[in-house]
Amino acid sequence: MAFDVVFMDWQLPDMDGIETSRRIKELFKELAPPILMISAYEKHHIQSYIDTGIIRQFIEKPIRKSTLFDAINQFFSIEKIALESEETAIVPHRSGFHIVLVEDNLINQQVALGYLKSTVIHVDCA
Repeated sequence: MAFDVVFMDWQLPDMDGIETSRRIKELFKELAPPILMISAYEKHHIQSYIDTGIIRQFIEKPIRKSTLFDAINQFFSIEKIALESEETAIVPHRSGFHIVLVEDNLINQQVALGYLKSTVIHVDCA
């Protein structure tokens, strides 16, 4: 099953997001999907992984709806979404895309899935 992008939490219980991302890159090589690292920690802690291409982008928690939409649009090379406000956004229909969300906190999973629901993107949670 191919994914267009992976949203990976950095702090996972058994294997951290960096090691998981490294293994994805090793396993799939040039076919590996881009990985967006999500963390409450500052970006400078993973900058070397961005520089080497293991991680494509970093988003610091807490994540806002507009930040998540901007990240999705950047990955899919789609022009930015025009937002009327934090609550009201023009939401693109992206039913052709398939992403995996790696988040061990069920509340964070629900928030992310709620943000993505109106885009009709197929999301698998790991």
